[in-house]
Amino acid sequence: MQIFGTNFDPESCGCIPWVSFGSIEYVSNTQVNVYYSENMAVGSYQIELETELGYYSNQATFTINGDPTPWISSISPATWTAGTTVQVNIYGSGFGTSPTLMISCCGIDSYPLTYVSDGLITANVTVDPYAPTENVTLTVVSNGYYGLGFVPQNQGQSNQGNAQAQVQNCLAPTLYVTGNGAQISVGQTVYVSAAPQMPAISASLTLPPPCVPTGTATFQLTTSYTVGGSAYPSQGPATLAANQVFSVPTSPFYGGQATITWAYNGASGTPFGFYILGVNPDRGTVQAALGGSGWPVNIGIHESGLQQFDPATGMLPKKDYAGGYGVMQLTIPAPTEDQKWNWQSNVAVGVAHLQANMSSGLSWLQSQQQQWSTWNQQNPNQLVGLAVDYWEGSCCIFSMQGTGTYTYDVAIGLKQYAGAPLPWGNFLSWYTNVPVGTTPYWSVSTANGVATDIVYQFATCYSLASCQYSGAGYPLGN
Repeated sequence: MQIFGTNFDPESCGCIPWVSFGSIEYVSNTQVNVYYSENMAVGSYQIELETELGYYSNQATFTINGDPTPWISSISPATWTAGTTVQVNIYGSGFGTSPTLMISCCGIDSYPLTYVSDGLITANVTVDPYAPTENVTLTVVSNGYYGLGFVPQNQGQSNQGNAQAQVQNCLAPTLYVTGNGAQISVGQTVYVSAAPQMPAISASLTLPPPCVPTGTATFQLTTSYTVGGSAYPSQGPATLAANQVFSVPTSPFYGGQATITWAYNGASGTPFGFYILGVNPDRGTVQAALGGSGWPVNIGIHESGLQQFDPATGMLPKKDYAGGYGVMQLTIPAPTEDQKWNWQSNVAVGVAHLQANMSSGLSWLQSQQQQWSTWNQQNPNQLVGLAVDYWEGSCCIFSMQGTGTYTYDVAIGLKQYAGAPLPWGNFLSWYTNVPVGTTPYWSVSTANGVATDIVYQFATCYSLASCQYSGAGYPLGN
């Protein structure tokens, strides 16, 4: 501590001035230096000079201050790229003469420190190539000045100053997935609309600026669901330039628990899972697509209540125990994923199947009539008449005699749609599998393994209110 004044010269005062603490160094008639102990507490003190002859100077006040709390004003650069070593300048004040630097982050391999001044230190920060993109905290710890340790100004004062920087990893992109242009989160659900229309699914890789994905990216979408099936509308993964968008085709339809697997320059990323479920159109729309009335409508009502998706399974496709799917419960041949998830495809294929069954029913009836006619020609003494009419409740009468509501080929086609076992499982057959010497006969078989009279059940389902049974096992509701 320097003290300035007058008459400090020993010859002027006849002595050498001294103080009651520390030691004194004479400099000139107007200046002396006083050295005090480093252990003196922070605070204000009165000082006066005393001579050997007992003379005292006037009093003066001096204050011992503690060390300031370190403060970081800025970091340059404040963004560090994984896999690099960067010289970081840390600006501020109160760092002391021998500060310590701490960086709280994973992936920071080393950071040798260089002291420049009380307000500037530098560090060569080496960031691991696999360090994640995240914020990191830098802490400057003051150890005081000139090796004396940190002297607090008050109780509880911190000797640390903090600031944040950011690590950016250009090697670890994030997968960004959208449905119809809106971002999808992991576990979120998007829907096949009632129109019907698939959600437009796309995926791309993003990196924090200034990083840009380079090289190649590989994407693949797969789906599965508890009621069976797995589908992706193209074969194998798609490899694109890393900055391109992966767009999943919207046709044919698909759905269920969806997973996008991906890789960036050969390194696999975390799979992204979400859900694609269905939305039923109103029943009137489905009924209109089935022609408004007639056997296709009856079958649609009976098989599914004119619904493609089942609320009981979270809006997965309706499915029966035999493997039938959708509005028309397509079973054989096995329906495609598009027919399971696109109600229009399901209805169109179901109507086509029914038409084919009706044609097959007519061919079958004609073949049976031919066999019956041949039998009668060959056995004039054992003539067998036409098959008797068969009544299906109050709905309809099936006939070979022209007296019914429908001819038998219609009943045969309806039962074939429901899976009639051939050959003798058809609704009507000329049954020749009889013992030798026994006369063949017309056989009516109404059961199909599910219902005792499936044609009768179809016949009652001309409306939701009239339908007495559901072949698929689903409650019809209202």
